Amino acid sequence: MRINVAALLCVLLVSVSLGSGAAGADTDKASDESAAAEHFKKGLEHINDGRCKDAITELTKSLELDPGSSRAYTALGYAFFYSGKFEASLECFRKAIFLNRDNADALRGIASVYMGLGQNNEAAVYFENAIALDPDNVSPYISLGTIYNDKKRFIEAIALLKKAAQISPGLNTAYYELGRAYREIGAFDLAIRNYEKCLSFNPNFHKAYLPLSECYSSKADFRNAYSCAIAAKRLDPLDEEARSEIKRLYRIIIKEKSRRAEDAPA
Repeated sequence: MRINVAALLCVLLVSVSLGSGAAGADTDKASDESAAAEHFKKGLEHINDGRCKDAITELTKSLELDPGSSRAYTALGYAFFYSGKFEASLECFRKAIFLNRDNADALRGIASVYMGLGQNNEAAVYFENAIALDPDNVSPYISLGTIYNDKKRFIEAIALLKKAAQISPGLNTAYYELGRAYREIGAFDLAIRNYEKCLSFNPNFHKAYLPLSECYSSKADFRNAYSCAIAAKRLDPLDEEARSEIKRLYRIIIKEKSRRAEDAPA
């Protein structure tokens, strides 16, 4: 299965080319560094192709030639992470930070492992540290905002997610989580605006439709609520919650139609 790690690659590939060593370095050392850089580059390409086993092989070879490379340990940590090998992943990220304590990529990696393990308190600490080191990277704002939503810290979540949307305006996940936070505090107009923006970037984002339907229902806009429930059912025909909501909303709409007919002048 192909794994989309474009954001990771954008960060790491910036410094893909290694230097040939300090002035006066011997030829063998320069050759080792060049070979290490080549294995590193291949490892990143394999991660992007979802070939994590091959990535681990290439990055291990890179580290054999250049054991002091913080970024190679970082990339290897992500390869293990996407392989589901969380302990090995953590070990690599920690080695990366030992070699470079300002390695924000490795901090994000540790946070992601903890988040994947459901240890959100630990994850939050590392995401916060990553933001402090690299405030222009969008991913920790999204992840930390999601954690704060889960913890019902909605005002803090909104601040982080608005920053994420500012950094990356086309990122539908930021608007989904903003919609979620606004819905939870009863700001339904803002929730609707953000859910709709999420869906404008990705109309097939299934899990946004029912919360959006709920927001419309809260404003007694049952026709738009019904349309959203229909969209959720269309995207997932086995969605029983959507099926139930469609039936409920249909009954409400029919009752409203009957009431309007009764109230109409003869």
